[in-house]
Amino acid sequence: MVKEVIVRFFFFNIDDQALLSGRLDRYLRCAAWAEIALFLACSFLVYCSYLTIIGDGQTPLRYQSVQLLVGAIGGAGALGGFFLYEAMWTYWKAGDSSGAKLKRFWFFTMTFVPMFGCIPYYFVVYQHGSKGQRKP
Repeated sequence: MVKEVIVRFFFFNIDDQALLSGRLDRYLRCAAWAEIALFLACSFLVYCSYLTIIGDGQTPLRYQSVQLLVGAIGGAGALGGFFLYEAMWTYWKAGDSSGAKLKRFWFFTMTFVPMFGCIPYYFVVYQHGSKGQRKP
């Protein structure tokens, strides 16, 4: 069951029933939080590059454990962002029942804020809308 959902999801064949399942919702929640962690890791990298530019040279990135941690967060965030992006666009097309103006707003948010535009859509629209549509 889980393998079928993941394979369907990976090959962009997400049907409405799988999109509204509780198990896929759990995966999407993890993907959203991984993407938030990616944003924080990117902010940390900008700070480390600032320290390098001003000539301090004592950045935390000189330690291999920090490099591995930031790399793991980056990989998980990128993969989670990809899954969340595809799922939220599928939900926007098929399951979102909001009005035309609100759908247009979310279209521009998800289109012009690459990768991070799907996080607010997940927390604001998908979580509230999918709970009412789920079948027990």
